[in-house]
Amino acid sequence: MAGRPSRQPEGSRSADTKELTFTHIMEHRSTPLYYGSYLKIPELLSLQSPRSPAHEEMLFITTHQAYEIWFKQILHEFEGVRNMFEGKVNERDMGVVVSRLERVREIMGLLIQQIDVLETMSPLDFLVRLCVRKSRCGYSFILPFCFLRHFPLRLPSEL
Repeated sequence: MAGRPSRQPEGSRSADTKELTFTHIMEHRSTPLYYGSYLKIPELLSLQSPRSPAHEEMLFITTHQAYEIWFKQILHEFEGVRNMFEGKVNERDMGVVVSRLERVREIMGLLIQQIDVLETMSPLDFLVRLCVRKSRCGYSFILPFCFLRHFPLRLPSEL
């Protein structure tokens, strides 16, 4: 695609790098791994627990839980980049760094698109979800980018 730098795919990293690839780990398993148990689907789906009979609450919970999972992934990507800069930086690894940062950019785009889903709720439904109790409103939920609470940005100060 024009405008994007060419990069080395993560799966093609040389054997002398510190990290093992997901593919390598999966190919060398001694027992079979199944989709549902690997992703813990029953446990994941049990986490959406509306506290009211309001139909829109499930959408609110699902969307915000998805945000939190993506925020965790963003932190994971930043942590991986930071780890690559802790020692001597291998020039070949710069493609991986660029790839991970591009991944973060794509995830951020996805997070912005999720706002469209929340906008299908009426303003009243949205506010009702924010005010779980009359005495306290969760205004931190108004902007999904409250994930910034996870950061003191974890990249080295030398950058």
